[in-house]
Amino acid sequence: MTTALFIVVGSRGDTEPSLALIDALLRNHIFAHVHICLQSDYAHLVPPSPRLTVHLLPFSTKTFQKVMIKDYILTRLRCFFTRQPFDIVSFQLHCISAMVCDIVLPSLSSIQSVAAAHPPSLVLASSLAANLASTLADAHAVPAVVLNLQPNVPTSAYPNYMSSVANASLAATEIAHLQRHPASVQKESPAYRATYDYEFHSTSRPVVNKLRATLGLAPLSAEQLADVLYGRYPRVHVINSYPAQLVPPGKDWAPGVHHVPALADEYEPAGWDARKACPRVAEFLARGEKPVVVSFGSTTIQGFEKTLSRAILHGLKEAGVARAILLRRAHGDIGSHQLTKKAADGPWWAKKVREWATGMVNLAMWLVWLKPQAELLEDAANAGRDEELRAWAAEHMLECTEEPQYGWLLQRCAGLVCHGGAGTVFAGLKAGVPVVVAPILGDQFFWGPLVQELGLGAVAGPNLQRADGEAFAQAIKTVREQDVRERARAYAEEGHKMEKGSDVAAMLLGKIVASEEGKYLSDRTGQAVNREAYTYSR
Repeated sequence: MTTALFIVVGSRGDTEPSLALIDALLRNHIFAHVHICLQSDYAHLVPPSPRLTVHLLPFSTKTFQKVMIKDYILTRLRCFFTRQPFDIVSFQLHCISAMVCDIVLPSLSSIQSVAAAHPPSLVLASSLAANLASTLADAHAVPAVVLNLQPNVPTSAYPNYMSSVANASLAATEIAHLQRHPASVQKESPAYRATYDYEFHSTSRPVVNKLRATLGLAPLSAEQLADVLYGRYPRVHVINSYPAQLVPPGKDWAPGVHHVPALADEYEPAGWDARKACPRVAEFLARGEKPVVVSFGSTTIQGFEKTLSRAILHGLKEAGVARAILLRRAHGDIGSHQLTKKAADGPWWAKKVREWATGMVNLAMWLVWLKPQAELLEDAANAGRDEELRAWAAEHMLECTEEPQYGWLLQRCAGLVCHGGAGTVFAGLKAGVPVVVAPILGDQFFWGPLVQELGLGAVAGPNLQRADGEAFAQAIKTVREQDVRERARAYAEEGHKMEKGSDVAAMLLGKIVASEEGKYLSDRTGQAVNREAYTYSR
């Protein structure tokens, strides 16, 4: 009996594409059974199936958030005292390295117990668990596949967008040029490949080799660790899943690197019913014209909920949006309830206590973030305007904590305001919806400028924390223009002509397992796979 072991680590944006792929694997009978190891806070997303078994990892999203906050404070302090500029993209790369070494890799023993009890024919893993997959593949002598939900493998065609904010913007510009002029000669620079995560390999190597030793495996060099992520390591394949309409696959990728379309841009779990899962959203959609959706997914925005709430509501109102849906999340509860309310009448000493408490909180925030928090200083000045924004929200906007599937929701909407996570951007564009991106971390500083360069969206800058109401208003006005909406519709029409990414990936995985060494790949009819359409094969 063929069994797959799938290790899913990261956010909801990593989990749902993995579940879409598992659905395709079981539906197409590629595997008889799948064992999935994932974080407990996403276990509720797994649809029930007798052929799917869930194993909980010994950490959660909150564990990652603690590491990120700690690293953020230490990095900010280091930059402050060394007078070095703070780059949010390179910071995230450092933070990912810490998460992998401190949280992900130590979970090997619990995952190995699952593999020992249920010997896999294939080990799959999301990006953060790549070294777990290669270690288990070596231990059990089976192939492994690392699933990237964006073009993580470096190429000499454009800078690696995870190396700095500047390179993210430059990569977007160069890719947009390639997409607009596909017949032009592609200028390649070997230096682009050198801008990747050497820090990651050097930091994780001692931890990886210590774990390999517990399984009786030989240590790996830094080059071999890089080979795991770049599709050059024996028995390890890498699948990059994203729309080729946005980013062309790298022509200099190794033979073990493959490309498939996005996995979950239309994903709906089996048995999912909008009337049960999100009745308020379904009712709101049925009552009038298509709304604009505001959602920042699992992004942590604690500490500036009030300024962000004020900016978003101002932007929607000034852009003339008639109907909107704001999806609230526990990681940063934004909405009209965050806005300043008129102070209630009371004794003079109550006002003094409020002023003193506000000053103490502002001082604490200043110490943590190393800059004054404008939201506390502006409360009094914005009280009147906030009353107007609250009144506008009550009339024009639905605010709720329901969790509708993007694949279902966005095709019923007219626009999307988000943080620029890859999966969210893919889902919006697949639905023909232009996207406003207010980035805050890593790859979001790439996807935002890219959709703007391609005329499929706009950026509310400079970032999610500092974008004001005028920035959101201008970006929302831009995506409501006729030419932008037409380009988004044309993008979606072209995307719907392509085969589902989850089905393409499922068939590819079946052939990797069926082939003793994975040295050939073919499509369902036995013909060579089109390199330009789907995958770069051996």
